[in-house]
Amino acid sequence: MMIKNGKVLIGLLLIVLCVLIFSSVNAKVTIRYMGGWDAKTDWPQVQADVAEFNKLNPDIEVIAENVPNYVEKYLVQMAAGNPPDVLYSFKSWAHTYQAKGAFLELEKFLERDKKEIDPADFYPGMLDEWRYKGVLYGLPTWTASSGVYYNRDLFDKAGLKYPDDTWTWDTLVEYGKKLTIRDAQGKIIQHAFTPDGFSLNWGTGPIIWVWSNGGDILSPDKKRFTLGEPKAKQALEYFYDVIFKHQISVTPSAHAEQNWWIRFFNGTVAMWDSPSWNNTYLAPIEKFFWDVAPTFMSPYTKKRAGFIHTRATCISKLTKHPEEAWKFVKFLSSKQIQRVWAVKRGYQPTRKSIAPIWLREFKPGGKARNLTVFHKAIYTAKYIPQLDDGQKDADFWRLINTEWEAVMLQKQTIDQFLEKVNKEVGKYLQ
Repeated sequence: MMIKNGKVLIGLLLIVLCVLIFSSVNAKVTIRYMGGWDAKTDWPQVQADVAEFNKLNPDIEVIAENVPNYVEKYLVQMAAGNPPDVLYSFKSWAHTYQAKGAFLELEKFLERDKKEIDPADFYPGMLDEWRYKGVLYGLPTWTASSGVYYNRDLFDKAGLKYPDDTWTWDTLVEYGKKLTIRDAQGKIIQHAFTPDGFSLNWGTGPIIWVWSNGGDILSPDKKRFTLGEPKAKQALEYFYDVIFKHQISVTPSAHAEQNWWIRFFNGTVAMWDSPSWNNTYLAPIEKFFWDVAPTFMSPYTKKRAGFIHTRATCISKLTKHPEEAWKFVKFLSSKQIQRVWAVKRGYQPTRKSIAPIWLREFKPGGKARNLTVFHKAIYTAKYIPQLDDGQKDADFWRLINTEWEAVMLQKQTIDQFLEKVNKEVGKYLQ
């Protein structure tokens, strides 16, 4: 009897052991994916992407987390040793965290899988922008470049030709004076132009004027502050004059009353220098027809420049499932998902092979627009420079933007701005 019971017990133990082994082998790996997406626009597509990935990979379950101010939550979780496996990332702060070793190096994964996701299919410089000291830590998912949105109806009403690739800053001023309208009391009720911002570390603000004129913020080795050099200073002065001397642009103080994009949406701004992601947000406008022109050339160099902004996904260095996380990151940058976001959401793809599809199939508001402007702009665009030391980079830009804001509020001159920055900036560039 004891032998029989023993055999039964051994049999039960073997069954339990087999179940445990089978369960272990077939258990799903869970990947947390954190970001902050617009709940009405981008978030539904993120959820659809995750559902599609989970369907194609039954051994992996990605859980997407849409968190307001998600960077703050990420920092708390990182400090606690429990960050999300994959993070939807913005370059400026991702760069700072990678300086502290927050993310997994992706170079070996991309090299291994280059037949599946060809590095050469990304636009020039795009992967380099997501390298820290030469090592890749983020894989680009979508991008945006510079262009000038314009209200065709306002040009038609004024009897003026639409902006094109021959326009310089001088042309902007010439046409701008005809497109700027004041009421009986002298208050501007229609502006000819607005930049997308006024700070120097935002690519559709004054920095593209500096680049177009052959200047820059820093020397190539990032050891010298160069905004005071003749070409850079000349561009800053022209930008300032467009706003305050010629008075054809929305001013920073006017923006405080009503922001520039609302003004363009309402039809009270004729031209808006802005990134390509606004194609989607402008699509519902029906009260006027809008189109896109290239950014304006410097009259001195006869060259134009723009900025390029790229989002990417990064893998936490603390993830317990690097291969599964990489599989998901790779999926988000795949041609399949790039096409979905390009056609359904209108975001500019990071893969060159998807660009023709975006240009052909995405029609904001059901109408053809000159989106080729944005495609061409990528090849002459530049990235905002960042210092390798994350804290020094943050302090450097805090100094620059604080002092430049005083210029934009007419509390100090450009010469005073340059003098103050030059006295302080050296300690960040050593």
